[in-house]
Amino acid sequence: NACAIARQWKEALRLWTEMQDKALVPDVVTYTASIRACAKAQQWKEALLLLTEMQEQGLAPNVITFNACISACAEAQQWKEALQLLTVMQHRGVAPNASTLRATVDA
Repeated sequence: NACAIARQWKEALRLWTEMQDKALVPDVVTYTASIRACAKAQQWKEALLLLTEMQEQGLAPNVITFNACISACAEAQQWKEALQLLTVMQHRGVAPNASTLRATVDA
């Protein structure tokens, strides 16, 4: 999360790679923090790649994860992707909150 706050998305992804090299298994919190770092740096494609990877690893994104992805899309003015994520999260039974709706409208 420190990388997200400092907008250091490349450093967050470097740490991500280092973690995997050491056979540490990422969890929802780790993925979400990395996605947030990408969102802060307007790296929406990287954020969505991490979301996909997370799901491929059998981890279920929560509302905070989806909010980070929607925010990444909003930062880059990718409103179609933001709306698609809103639909996906609802189909998966993840209820949107005020932050979700605010980020979607911002897109």
